[in-house]
Amino acid sequence: MALTTGEEGSTDLRPPQASRFDAPAPTAFGRALARRATGRAAARIALTYLVVALTWVIFSDRLVAALVRSRSLLTVVQTFKGSAFVAGSALLIFVLMRRELRERERDRERLRHAEATYRTLVEQIPAITYVNAVDQATRTLYISPQAQALLGFEAREWLEDPDLWYRRLHAEDRERTYARWLRGRDEGEPFSQEYRMLSREGRVVWFRDDAAVLADGDGRPSLIHGVMFDITERKRAEEERRRSETELRASVEALRRTDEQRRSLLSRLASAEELERRRIASDIHDGPIQKLTAVGLRLQMLRSQLGDPEKRRAVEEALGTVERTTTSLRQLVFELRPLSLERDGLVVALREYLDQASSEAGFEYQIENRLDLEPPAEVGAAVYRIAREALANVRKHARARNVRVALDSRSGGIKVRVEDDGVGFESAGAEGSSPGHLGLADMRERAEMAGGWFKAEGVPADGTTIEFWVPWPSGGHSELPDPAPREAGPPAEAERAERLPFA
Repeated sequence: MALTTGEEGSTDLRPPQASRFDAPAPTAFGRALARRATGRAAARIALTYLVVALTWVIFSDRLVAALVRSRSLLTVVQTFKGSAFVAGSALLIFVLMRRELRERERDRERLRHAEATYRTLVEQIPAITYVNAVDQATRTLYISPQAQALLGFEAREWLEDPDLWYRRLHAEDRERTYARWLRGRDEGEPFSQEYRMLSREGRVVWFRDDAAVLADGDGRPSLIHGVMFDITERKRAEEERRRSETELRASVEALRRTDEQRRSLLSRLASAEELERRRIASDIHDGPIQKLTAVGLRLQMLRSQLGDPEKRRAVEEALGTVERTTTSLRQLVFELRPLSLERDGLVVALREYLDQASSEAGFEYQIENRLDLEPPAEVGAAVYRIAREALANVRKHARARNVRVALDSRSGGIKVRVEDDGVGFESAGAEGSSPGHLGLADMRERAEMAGGWFKAEGVPADGTTIEFWVPWPSGGHSELPDPAPREAGPPAEAERAERLPFA
């Protein structure tokens, strides 16, 4: 991995000129270690020789003087002593040098073993390990064989071409990566970065490069040691995840638009249904009811003119049939188009229906109105239809003594809770075909058509609870939808606490 440094310490982002060499030059750190080892060996030999020589000179002269009294013999002994000193010195130097050479050989053997161990280690890990010299070219001194497996270039090519790493950097990452490398080298601190490289075949390979600058014995930067991990699969996984997230967001947005369109269509359908109900109610009121009213008036006139009791009784029976039919039609008109809902609002319309239903079924009722404001006409109509169907089931099948209806402004809509203390039902079969529960499916459909939710909970002999939520239209007083209801089943303790203390 070749880098260059400009004059006066300035950093140059241009790649260096390629330089070829036969073998890696020794690093400053290596030269310093060699000099220090040689100096220590020379010092040990000189010190040993000096000690032995001084000992010989001092003690040999005293010993000869003490033992030899004849001058002629002393001359011969001194001559022999000098020859012995020369021979002993040569032998001593030979022994010391041989020991140092053997120690050097053992050091070299340990170094070779350590290098072999190091190579075995770094060449087995799934990453490229490299060592660069800190010089002007920042030459590659060592690179593991994984470089050939991952990028297709032999170690010899990396060692001979200092510019190879720079050239194989991806064009989009080259300047950023190169600048970060130079900064890490100059700062002398460990650094890490991610970048792309192109293999010999042009394949893109992602790497995470962790490098550290090593100093020599004098504290000067000497080597750059790094490990390049192949993170291509991780990058592909991240890209796939980002693509999946983008597709998911697009799908969610498409679903949101589809849901908005569905709600708009359902709203139009509900509006059309209400308009049709009003038209039918108006036709019944202006047609059959008016005609039956006219028939009733004529029958009353005819009854007053008849004297025969039998004929009068027949006319009265016909008049009663007309009146009952007219009442039924008026009730149908009310069900199709409750005028109190349009005139007085949702709560008044429900109370009016409860007055009638309670008198027929014999239960007491209570309405809790916690609405912040009167709902729009289409929302009020939907809530009224669902609540009325729930109360109709209570009237027909529950045999309840107490009924409570609670209306709340909740989470951008209206939440309604209808409770009774009647016979209840099995929640699991609530939407089956058992008598009295055919309206549950219709209530659920109406709530979901309005964009809301519905649930029914029943416990045999412990009453029934109907809950549903209908959202306000866009632009209402809240925008957040109510969270999805939990599965139908026995009411939770917190919900039981809200119920009336039915007797």
